[in-house]
Amino acid sequence: MNHEIPIFSKRLKQCREQKGYTISRFACYVNISKSLLSSYENGRCYPTVKNLQIICNFLNISSDYLLGVDLSVPKSRIQILPVINKDQSTISYRCCDCCFENCYYFKEQSLLYLINPSKKYICGQLILCQISKKLTPCIIHQLENHFYLCPTNKTNYKLYDINDKKIQIIGIVLEKIELLIEK
Repeated sequence: MNHEIPIFSKRLKQCREQKGYTISRFACYVNISKSLLSSYENGRCYPTVKNLQIICNFLNISSDYLLGVDLSVPKSRIQILPVINKDQSTISYRCCDCCFENCYYFKEQSLLYLINPSKKYICGQLILCQISKKLTPCIIHQLENHFYLCPTNKTNYKLYDINDKKIQIIGIVLEKIELLIEK
């Protein structure tokens, strides 16, 4: 029996790979299991409406495109974005394919984070924040009707209240780039 992979599965895998995410990392970011994500990408099952919304928001694509209703390629806008350091000074500029407004790169040592400063958070998003004066990438989790931040580093498993006044949220991480050659 010839099993053709549905357009949804092909596009999901293509979009995930274009953003540079492994199955493990992407599944973690959207708060689903690796095996469930693999099932989506292999056409064995489809996500719930809630999971579809989280996936589409995280990848910055429409559900119509992912489901094959919209056959056009997702629109992109090439922008020249500032690279900001921890002192909030612009240190350079970088070309980026990004469709969000007011985005910028945040440079921390040899890492560049593409930041969307929007305050519209959803469960599973990676955000960059400052906790105890230390820059910390965190995943947003929801317990009951409340949102928490969980640092991605393996040394800190504490959950932080998203409304804690001691935490400064920098923004949503759209992309993380490790610089190999420092200029």
